[in-house]
Amino acid sequence: QEWFARFTAPDIANNGVFHTDLNGYNFDTHHFRSDMPIQSQVFPMPTHASIEDDKKRMTILSEHAQGTASLEEGSIDIWLDRRLNQDDNRGLGQGVLDNVPTRTRLRVVIETKGFDDSRSPEFQITPFCKQQWKELNHPLEMFGTNSDKPLDTLDLGVSVDKETTRS
Repeated sequence: QEWFARFTAPDIANNGVFHTDLNGYNFDTHHFRSDMPIQSQVFPMPTHASIEDDKKRMTILSEHAQGTASLEEGSIDIWLDRRLNQDDNRGLGQGVLDNVPTRTRLRVVIETKGFDDSRSPEFQITPFCKQQWKELNHPLEMFGTNSDKPLDTLDLGVSVDKETTRS
């Protein structure tokens, strides 16, 4: 039994081609093959998966690695949970049970411009998608205090140089 989320953009004609990253910097292009089983169509997605045509691009950004595929035209499938009762013959010698609950946060980005770089034959992620991925994986953390005292007079367990805090 497997759980996945399917994101569709019916107006994107990707012709069975989709892209995943290898390490956040290098990208791989995959082609759907109807003569192969579904299991061979699922690829690792460390940070993102993308489909595009000459007018639009849809990118799914993830905060952690997942499996992904593009099994239908204009869609990206993201595997959320995998359970196999039988051995998959990949060395474990038993079924696969991902039985630890995991929070999954995804962002869907639809772009209509800025992604068609005809100067480069390789797939590249846009600066906007890079920024969205950084915000997803490294969110802004805010800290505060309930005290009315100035910060340099609070006992925080660290020393504060009054000269540098006033400059």
